[in-house]
Amino acid sequence: MSRPLSFPVERKRFTAMHELGHLLLDFDDTLPQKDVERFCNLFANEMLISQDVFKKLLGVSRHDISLNELRAIQSNYGISVEAQMFKAKQLGIISESRYKYFCITKNKNQAFREQVEKSTFHEEKFNRFSSLVYRALASELISFSKASELLNESIYVVREQLELV
Repeated sequence: MSRPLSFPVERKRFTAMHELGHLLLDFDDTLPQKDVERFCNLFANEMLISQDVFKKLLGVSRHDISLNELRAIQSNYGISVEAQMFKAKQLGIISESRYKYFCITKNKNQAFREQVEKSTFHEEKFNRFSSLVYRALASELISFSKASELLNESIYVVREQLELV
């Protein structure tokens, strides 16, 4: 049996919100799948930190944003540095060229990439996420395999936890 994939907490939270977007948003069948995925990503990003809160934290226009600022937001809100930079670009806080520079630097500089991808969202805060995953599972909104992936637990452990209630 293979080991469940291990993703940072921030990625799990984003994925859960993205999947919730698929469940809640009523997309027209003629909408291209690429657009559906983009809308679900926007939904997830907004659910993790609203644009109003984000703008209060960073301002409405910046030339650059320090990694320390982004890490503080990451620690408090559980949203990855990458998702924050995308949101900053989407809201016009930073320019398209600044966002591209961030992506290029992340892809070319291994040390920078490791800093960007490092999780700072504390596991203690993960209990709420875990509770929401089990609630979605109990409500039959997600499958055991999806819950297993999101919680980084085997399907057997997830089944056992659900049955204990």
